[in-house]
Amino acid sequence: MIPCLSLVLCILASCTGVRVVVSGATHGNELAGAWVVQRLEHRRNELTSRYPSVWVEPLLANPLAHEKNVRFIDEDLNRQFSHASLARQIDGDSTYEERRAKEIDAAVGGASATRADVLIDLHTTTTNMGCTLIVGTYSHAALAAAAYIAQQWKQPTFGDYRDTEQLQLAAAFPLRVLIDPEYSQEECPYMCSIARSGGLEVEVGPTPQGLLRADVVAATERAVDLICEYFDKAERGEAPPTPATLAAYVYEGKLAWPHTADETLPLAIIHPQLQGRDFEPLSVGDPLWLSVDGTVTLYEGEYGEKVVPIFVNEAAYYNAKSGRGIGLCRAVEWPLRGGGSEDTVYLTPSRLAGSGGSPRSLGAKT
Repeated sequence: MIPCLSLVLCILASCTGVRVVVSGATHGNELAGAWVVQRLEHRRNELTSRYPSVWVEPLLANPLAHEKNVRFIDEDLNRQFSHASLARQIDGDSTYEERRAKEIDAAVGGASATRADVLIDLHTTTTNMGCTLIVGTYSHAALAAAAYIAQQWKQPTFGDYRDTEQLQLAAAFPLRVLIDPEYSQEECPYMCSIARSGGLEVEVGPTPQGLLRADVVAATERAVDLICEYFDKAERGEAPPTPATLAAYVYEGKLAWPHTADETLPLAIIHPQLQGRDFEPLSVGDPLWLSVDGTVTLYEGEYGEKVVPIFVNEAAYYNAKSGRGIGLCRAVEWPLRGGGSEDTVYLTPSRLAGSGGSPRSLGAKT
């Protein structure tokens, strides 16, 4: 059984070390995250032994949507966590997700004395994204953790899996880091931003909505373990030096496929030459869409002469409330703050007290 939010408050108030909340079912029909969150309680003794400086707390983020096996009830929960959204008064017209975001923020975010240090938000995707870590530029802690995971992903040293099985898992779900530079921590609408030092979204796919696959669960769980491993080592001063740069992709924006306001189907589908080619280059003149009459629409360079498509034909993006279309990004070597030095990331409140600056600006890029 996954604890309720009032119990989360009590647990977090009494724990020591880095407080890591792991959320699943932010989108109710993405089942792997909910399964991993459920397993965290069964793994409590193992996690405490393996990561003694980390307290891991499970959170089922959108229980009603999960019960109904839908992405959301009224609107996307993972668009409700900016300071402005959370400041809105709840009234009779408020949506279920607005109310739920307030509950979650009161328990693990905001100005609460029990504020989590890090939030790991688990997702799946119908697209060929492998295992992608999504981090905001405001969170130095998340960027440093992502760099560590990128180094460790292919190392066959995780859990109960034999070496060959672990290598096969890493090959089936390549690890990539996607950096979102669009928001400050205050402006960020995503749930992981409410933690003291922000957090990471974990996207694993391809997998259909509304079902469980053991390999997707294993990849998701491995990402969670490596994140916890990093923060445990960092808290004990044993994390390896942060590298000077991180091979990553920077989000540029979304390119909407042709549609009408009241459509049931889009006016064009993903061109077969683009389908499944997440993280492969897309150049001006390459085919994008294929319309019902056979017309092919080419990429015209809206985001640059050469880009990298992501979330290619994500089922959730057929809903306007989550944003239609495909994502576009570019490959970079992202400079890390303190990269190449003994730059240990301390996260507990006692360490943070002398850091200067407010909790919301703790991870701001400098």
